[in-house]
Amino acid sequence: TLKILNELDYAIDCSTVPHTDFSMYQGPDFTQLKSSTPYWLNNKLLEIPLSVDYVGSLSQFGSPFYKTTQKEHLVKLKIPAILSRLGLFERIRLSPEGHSTSEMIRLTKSMLKKNHKVFCLTYHSSTLMPGGSPYVQNQQQLDLFLHTIEQYLEFFNYELHGSFSSINEFHKRSK
Repeated sequence: TLKILNELDYAIDCSTVPHTDFSMYQGPDFTQLKSSTPYWLNNKLLEIPLSVDYVGSLSQFGSPFYKTTQKEHLVKLKIPAILSRLGLFERIRLSPEGHSTSEMIRLTKSMLKKNHKVFCLTYHSSTLMPGGSPYVQNQQQLDLFLHTIEQYLEFFNYELHGSFSSINEFHKRSK
């Protein structure tokens, strides 16, 4: 993929998803990527990973622990849900697709404690069209989806005093 991106003169890639394994779908395994911190793949391609991390008092056990919790018999026993509800361990992606405002805020605060400085809020554009993704099937769900984004951005802006940037602006500042 890197060779193709270079040949096509891409300057930015945002396709890595830390702590995530897509190999069951014939995709890449990013479980060895331990951070969502942007990095240069070479002198001209900036990688901006999605903001994904483990949250909770057991988060330091990372991907191996997550993989264990996802075993079929433990999922049937609702162990991942129990760990999440107890605030012990969960993987959260900074996205309103499948995550609440409170989960995204918890992720952000946890990543800030680890000295993380760049947050990449993501979703699929098809989610903005009711029926275009599993996350939004009707207007009411779209309104809730947009409200979740708005609440998170208000938290980021007013509580954290974070600054916003397009990917292109971030790339220019990173050179």
